[in-house]
Amino acid sequence: MATDATKKLQELIEDVRGSGSTLTVSGAEKIDAATKQKLGLFQAGLASIKDQDPSVEARRKAAFSIGNLGANFALKKMFGGEDSLNDRKGFKKQRQAYQELKTEYLSSKFKDPETAELLRELAPKFEKESAIRTAQNDYNKIISIGNFGTTDPDGKPIPLDKQIQALQLRVEDDRISTNDMALFSNELERRNMLLQDEVYKTNELRDEQAFESGRDLTADTYNPMQESIANEPYDLKTGELKNRQLSPAEQSASNRAGLFNILTKKKDEISFGE
Repeated sequence: MATDATKKLQELIEDVRGSGSTLTVSGAEKIDAATKQKLGLFQAGLASIKDQDPSVEARRKAAFSIGNLGANFALKKMFGGEDSLNDRKGFKKQRQAYQELKTEYLSSKFKDPETAELLRELAPKFEKESAIRTAQNDYNKIISIGNFGTTDPDGKPIPLDKQIQALQLRVEDDRISTNDMALFSNELERRNMLLQDEVYKTNELRDEQAFESGRDLTADTYNPMQESIANEPYDLKTGELKNRQLSPAEQSASNRAGLFNILTKKKDEISFGE
């Protein structure tokens, strides 16, 4: 989910920046409240028009409606003009996208810090004023845990296996609150998955490079039998001794073996002649 959500949030941020709309939740609520009030006043005014003559009542209501168009124009001008009211539709669509991504992200088990940073950036625009600080605090905690132990004091990246070791020690700390413990445990599991994925991709890349170069993949695998074969004094294909200087004991054994082979061969020949 993380990669997909991050991509959608980046697109949403670009959409928000490109729209030029200054509307926020509070701004949209003010427009909505004013519109509802205006509609309520219009309905109340229309209902108050009464006359015994139906034709007169109809004419008076029509005149009231025409006059209301002027009031509606003034209302639009008061809240930034026609463009501002049109922006409200785009804003609501953007906010719906934000709420859907936020809900999906917060309900997921694994929370990457990159997505949390994007949600934090959008919070002031799409959260109610009373909820902005709470939302950003939640995102800040996720970001902090998600970046825990990822770099050394000089800002250099730390290998994933070392990150996992440090995170494991942090999880074993009894001082962590219950809520934070769940976030730390899930983050530990997330990084273990990242490590497995990293190992898989590394092996896959090695195999692909080996295939392209025509190199035998078994060359990358240590075979303990190769060492014993290299130290074998006999050529396993011909059965002859390898060309090397023999010790006195080895020379004597070789001579005896050669004499035995000669006598055996002669005995077979004599037996065959009989």
